[in-house]
Amino acid sequence: MTPHAIAMLRRQRRRFEARLKKADAVLDAMQRGAALHLQRTQAGPVWTLTTGERVDDDAARLVIQSASIHCTDPGLFDGIPGQTWRWWNEPAH
Repeated sequence: MTPHAIAMLRRQRRRFEARLKKADAVLDAMQRGAALHLQRTQAGPVWTLTTGERVDDDAARLVIQSASIHCTDPGLFDGIPGQTWRWWNEPAH
């Protein structure tokens, strides 16, 4: 493998790990009671927690794939996510 390919793989891994870290932080906040909201704007999707914290689109899309998260208001059309997402699992003891 060339040094260029190795460097590229390292960058991709760092980006992926950063995305996972952001998603974990959002999941932690949601487990403590925060909800995740999606607002569609002309500039694109804007995700925020009820705590006021903005959430990256990539991290939010990863979060809503979690089995612990459910949509409280499904999208109007297939393939379009709803606007409010909440934690639904019982807290771990």
